[in-house]
Amino acid sequence: TDTLFVDASGDNVGINVGTTLDANVALDVKGTGTAALRIQGNQGSHHLYLASRNDWFDNSEHAMIWISDGVSGGPFSGEGAHMILNGRAADRDIILRTNSSNKLTVSGQGGLKIENSGTQYAIDADKKVLFREGIFLDTGNDNSGTFVTMFGASNYRSFRISAQTTGNHLFAIQASNSNGNNDWNSTPAIQVKGDVNAIAINTTAHSGTDPSTNTVRNYKLNVQGDVNFNGQLFQNNAEFVTSRWTEASNTTDIYRLSKVGINQSDPSYTLDVNGESNFRGKYRVNGDEQILDTYGVIKRNRNSISENITIGGSDNAASYGPIQISSGYTVTISSGGVWNVL
Repeated sequence: TDTLFVDASGDNVGINVGTTLDANVALDVKGTGTAALRIQGNQGSHHLYLASRNDWFDNSEHAMIWISDGVSGGPFSGEGAHMILNGRAADRDIILRTNSSNKLTVSGQGGLKIENSGTQYAIDADKKVLFREGIFLDTGNDNSGTFVTMFGASNYRSFRISAQTTGNHLFAIQASNSNGNNDWNSTPAIQVKGDVNAIAINTTAHSGTDPSTNTVRNYKLNVQGDVNFNGQLFQNNAEFVTSRWTEASNTTDIYRLSKVGINQSDPSYTLDVNGESNFRGKYRVNGDEQILDTYGVIKRNRNSISENITIGGSDNAASYGPIQISSGYTVTISSGGVWNVL
């Protein structure tokens, strides 16, 4: 009969498909109410179903495989099917779902979609993952932000890179507050402000106020902390020359062990001044004041000489006397030279 029909001439068997069998199908089974095929567990509590229906879930044609717990009343509503493999006729998706919602979708157009409304990871892989063209995080349909978290060790800090989680327009690299944990320092190690292409290091500020003028300045790079460069620093593609003065040990004064030119390039003297000079205080030589009054009316010099001196043949020298030459020292006046002691 058409319930079970065997066509010996074509080596075909049909169940509930009539007496005219498809020559290309060896076993042809047509379902009645629930499925075309059901395989039961030996306790009668777990079933495997094969079916094609158009009245379940979204009223479209499906080729389906599902595993149910076999509770009386059918494998559908109220039963919570354990696994459903659902091949949609419309776009040839392959869907792995529970009775309530799709969990894994392989799109007929290409791509994989994972839905997870619980607390578990959507993907948990114990090997490296390869992406050949790129990675998209989030869809940009809201301002919730997105992030990548890296846990490297339990005894050291974790790291997170994120967008829009620390503030608007912000990309941040943050370390955890404690070793191996998911608690993030509110001050990123590096913060990039995307709307103005500015970078902040160890601070969330991209601007500052000049304390002398109260002028607010926006910075392309703002660093909180000490900075060191183990190389050449350039400004506008030219060598950046900083002060060559050195701080003294008293942390107040500065000095430099070189020649200084004032309005004079390539100085020949320790202090080489090309132009006028003015002293608004005392003028000293080796600590000795050379004038006693404010404007240099009264000149002074010591009254003893304790070094060997030679007055050259073209020198015209003068001193205020009396002058005593200390024992063991000589003042030599070369021929043509003059030393006037006033």
